[in-house]
Amino acid sequence: MTPASRPAGNLDSEPDAGSPVTFGDGVGLGLGLLALATAGHCALEAGTPEFWPDALGFGLWTAALGLLVVWPAYLLYVAVAHGILTRFRCSVVTHRRWRIWPPALVLAAAFVNQASNLRPSVAFRTATGRQPPASLAQFHRCRGSGLMWSRDIVWFECAPSDLQELIQSSWLIPATNAELQSLMDSDPHLRARPIRDRLSEVNASVGYQRASNVLNFSLSELLIATPKHDRAVWIRRQDR
Repeated sequence: MTPASRPAGNLDSEPDAGSPVTFGDGVGLGLGLLALATAGHCALEAGTPEFWPDALGFGLWTAALGLLVVWPAYLLYVAVAHGILTRFRCSVVTHRRWRIWPPALVLAAAFVNQASNLRPSVAFRTATGRQPPASLAQFHRCRGSGLMWSRDIVWFECAPSDLQELIQSSWLIPATNAELQSLMDSDPHLRARPIRDRLSEVNASVGYQRASNVLNFSLSELLIATPKHDRAVWIRRQDR
C-alpha cells in the first residue's frame, strides 16, 4: 500500500515508525518537574529567608523524604499508562504527553498554593489560626521551622476595636513583663535573627498571652500591642 492510498486516521493511534516507544521517554523530565515542585513547596513552607539556613535545610530534608514517596508513585503511574497506551498503539508523542502533564500540573498547583499564601488574609489565618481583623493593614509575616520547633511571627496594623475583639476571641490574658526584645533574646530560635530590627519599629509594650501543653508538645502565643492598640506583633511558638 502506497502512502497516497493509505487510509486517513488518527495519527496518535499509531506508533511512530522508526521511533519505538520506550519506557524512559519523558520520564526524566517528569521526575525533574516533581523534584522541583516538591523541593520548592517544602523549602518555602519550612520558613522565610529570615530563618535560613536552618529552615531551608529542614525544608530540603523533608523534600527528600517526600520524593521517596512521590517518585515511586509516579513511576508506577508511568508503568500503568505505558501499558495502556501501548495496547492502544498510541504514538510516542501521546506517551510523552501523558508522562509530562501530571508532573507539570503538580508544579502549577504548588505555585498557585504559594501565591495564595501570600495574600494577607490567608497568611494571617495560617499563622495565627484566627480570622483576620476586618481592618487588617500593613501586614508582614516571617516563619521558620525545624525538626522539633516552629516559629511564626506576624506584625500588622488594624483598628483598636478590631484588635480588642481579636484578643478577647483568642482567650489571651494580660502578660506581665511583655518586652519584645527580651523575648527575642531568651528564645534560641529567635535570637540573632535579622527580624529584630524590623520588629523594633512596632514599639509594642502591652502584652497578652496564651499557653498550652499536651504531653511533649507545647504551644505559646504572645501578642504585644502598642498602647493605642493600633499596631501589634503576634508570636506563635511551638516546641516538641
